[in-house]
Parts: sequence; C-alpha cells; structure tokens
Amino acid sequence: LNNVDRVPDLPESEKSQWKGECLFLLGLYHWYMLEYYGPIVLAKDLTSLNADEKDIYLPRTPFDECVNYIAECYDKAAELLPARQPDAKWYGRATAAAAYAMKARLMLFAASPLFNGNSRFYADFKNVDGTQLVNQKYDKEKWKKAMDAAEEAIAYCNRNGYKIYKNGVTAIANLNLEIDKGEFVFVTGQTACGKSTLIKMLYREEKPTKGKVMVGGINVAKLHNNRVYKLRRKLGVVFQDFKLLPKLTVYENVAFPLDNLGLDNKTIK
Repeated sequence: LNNVDRVPDLPESEKSQWKGECLFLLGLYHWYMLEYYGPIVLAKDLTSLNADEKDIYLPRTPFDECVNYIAECYDKAAELLPARQPDAKWYGRATAAAAYAMKARLMLFAASPLFNGNSRFYADFKNVDGTQLVNQKYDKEKWKKAMDAAEEAIAYCNRNGYKIYKNGVTAIANLNLEIDKGEFVFVTGQTACGKSTLIKMLYREEKPTKGKVMVGGINVAKLHNNRVYKLRRKLGVVFQDFKLLPKLTVYENVAFPLDNLGLDNKTIK
C-alpha cells in the first residue's frame, strides 16, 4: 500500500485496484480480530524491525475507535474497487459491493447489546492506564448507523446489477420429512445440497418460501419475530463455528442472552 505508486509502468486502474484490495484486507483482518477478541491493537502503520518496546507492545484501542477505523478502511476501499469483477478469473477478489456489505455487518455488530453499553460484562474491561475499552453507555444512534450502512449496501448492489436474495437457486424443494419423538436422525449429502438450510428452518434462521415447518406442534414458518426466542429456548443447536464469546466464562456465555431477556440473577443461576 505504501509502495504501489513506485511500481513503474503500472496502469492507474491497476494501482487503484491494488490499493483498494489492500484497504479492504486491512479492514477485513481487523474485523476478524475484533469479532473474536473485542477491542484490539490497531495496526495502522508498519513497525520497524528496530522498533523500541514501546512501539511494539501497544495498548488495546477502545472498541468504538476500532469500529471507526475498520469502517474507514471499507469506505476508502469502496471508492477504489470495481462494483464487480469484470472477468471470471478474478472472482473471489474484493469488490466495492463486498466492502459495503462488510461495513454493514460491522455496524450491526457494533450496535448489538454485546458492545453497545454492556456494563454487565465490560465495566472493568480497561487498559492498564485505566482507559475504558467498551463504552458503558447505550447509544441508540448506533442502530441508525447500522440501518444506514445496510441501506447503502443494498442500494449500491441494486444499482450495479446485484439481485439481493434473488439468484434463482433453490436450496430445498419438495421436501416431506417427519421425525418422531425419540428418533435419532442423520442428514447427509454433498456440499450445498441444503443440509444447513434445513437446520436453519427448524430454529427459524430461515423461512421457507412456501409450505410448513412444524416443530413441537408450532408452524415456525409463520412464527412472529418476537416469539422466535421462545422457540429457541426449547432447541439445542451445535453450530459448525462455535458461537461463544472468548472473553467470557461458560457461565457468562449462557447468562448473557438470558440477561438480555430481562431475567433476574436468581432465575439465570
């Protein structure tokens, strides 16, 4: 990123592509660390091999500053990258659409109760100098920012020929399945044959375009959004990727969603 302008005879269009991809990856890798570890050390500049300890052992950056830096990387990347890759051989490389989409995901994460005024778990989460790493005050404007980022991503994709959730792919069709109480069932098949979609419909992560999904006598396809949590209290799902908060204990991981539902400590215990 610092040296691309020194490359001789490199077309400006390719320079922009390289810079945009670097900025996208800066945002993406910081996002991965933020998602797993919370507030992190921001690697904004190259560190000299002869750097002093004070320039190597840097303190964590407060969560909101991390979010702002990653969002800035995505915004700059989107200005330089193409809306879509013009040649199939470049599929999988970053695009402006991907940058906008990742920014929307980032802003939603930042608005969630996990880091938006979570004084229950992060009141004492501070650097050694006393810097508070997670804002202790709930900010409803973060939800507005998340909504705006999602709206921006959708509008951009629509303008550039993307079809949101309208790619013509059918994950599951003509399925008639009944599992009785006490049955032990395996669902097997090739990659992308619809196994995960089937499981997601059981706990209402996905809704069928037509038909019924009955779980315990309830048609979850028609279940109102504000009732979904009651369904999920009765289901146990082991995900392919563990969905635990690494900074919390097992008890705190279990207690966190219950606390958000307003249960008192006695009931949670």
